[in-house]
Amino acid sequence: MKIKRGVKLENKPDMTPMIDMIFLLIIFFMVSTTLITYKVINIHLPRSSTASVLPRKEGLVIEVRDNNSVTFQEETIPVNMLRKRIGTYLAENPGIKTAIIQGDRKIYYETLIFIMDQLRRAGIENIQLMTEVQSIRMKE
Repeated sequence: MKIKRGVKLENKPDMTPMIDMIFLLIIFFMVSTTLITYKVINIHLPRSSTASVLPRKEGLVIEVRDNNSVTFQEETIPVNMLRKRIGTYLAENPGIKTAIIQGDRKIYYETLIFIMDQLRRAGIENIQLMTEVQSIRMKE
């Protein structure tokens, strides 16, 4: 009499728990990440054909809109309060000596000079003006 041998069943690992864990991790990271939205301010920078591209230094950024309002750290502040706010910021971050002014091309010259004076009085040593680089077209 012959004995029939049964077909061997392959032992495969069950993938269902692993797939469940992957989906749980995906959901966890989707829920736990915060989506940061930044306020966008439209500033039309003045153009310069002789502007040089400087490496981005760690410094504070002052934005001046076309209506001469001043924005510092995403908060619009009165121009006369700028020195006080900069002083407070520099007390918390003593290593910063550079300020970058992003001024709209329509701001008053007097406003720009006043802001620069306030920055120097607060202890800023290096003031940079941000511009757009304008390409030079040669006439043939």
